Amino acid sequence: MNKLVYSIWILLTIAITILTIFCIFNPAWYIHNNHIHSFGLTVFCEGLSTEDQQIQSRCQTYGGTFGLANIPSGAWQASFLLISTGAFSFGVTVILGILIHCIRERYVYSISSLVLYLQTSAVLLMISALVTFPVGLSSHYFRYYCGDSASVFYSANCSIGWSYMLAIMSVSLSIFCPVLWCFKEMKWNEFQFKEYV
Repeated sequence: MNKLVYSIWILLTIAITILTIFCIFNPAWYIHNNHIHSFGLTVFCEGLSTEDQQIQSRCQTYGGTFGLANIPSGAWQASFLLISTGAFSFGVTVILGILIHCIRERYVYSISSLVLYLQTSAVLLMISALVTFPVGLSSHYFRYYCGDSASVFYSANCSIGWSYMLAIMSVSLSIFCPVLWCFKEMKWNEFQFKEYV
């Protein structure tokens, strides 16, 4: 086993899992242009003006309690299910990737194939989640805060937030995980070019 490739795979997979979970519970997927309101998959922040015209932000889960039914858009619910399933699958592959050193040799190929298929499907699930989320911009809830002209893939008075961009970068990096997993068994001498006389 190529320990360098395996170490990079482990670190990248753990980082992607943590970043994706962080993004799921962060409210900055879309932000109002005047930075009063922000919306995430499970949490939103609402700006409230105080007596001295200061704006204080109050963040909470949709509907006051965490639940799939409380997320205001069907597209956002689907996006939440897709990305959380992908993050869970990445977490499972980390555990399987570590346990592969503790199992009998005859099961290694089966577990290795399972890790490859799980990661590939997790990448596809998370890409689907990121494409599905902007479909929910046409919901009545989002249009109330960001303007009536908001529609599918058009956010009107809101713009993409840093948390959504972080999720996009995380998923973009996740594409390399199944590739790295395939190269973990390659030896260094297979990378070198041989000269033929």
